[in-house]
Amino acid sequence: MVLAGLSAVAFDGGYNSAAYVVALVPWSYLVLLGIAFFYRRKKPRLVWLPALTIAAVGLELLF
Repeated sequence: MVLAGLSAVAFDGGYNSAAYVVALVPWSYLVLLGIAFFYRRKKPRLVWLPALTIAAVGLELLF
């Protein structure tokens, strides 16, 4: 949560894809973590859902 509050600083260098990834990853991780927690019994594969944020960061580094 500490990084989510500091994510607005990412836009100091301009509005580019890296700034948006830095701003959206902490917030989306919390949402995906909550979804994975609530559906862990019904759909066990959703436990991997928070890994999408790591994939987003990896894809952003490629481009």
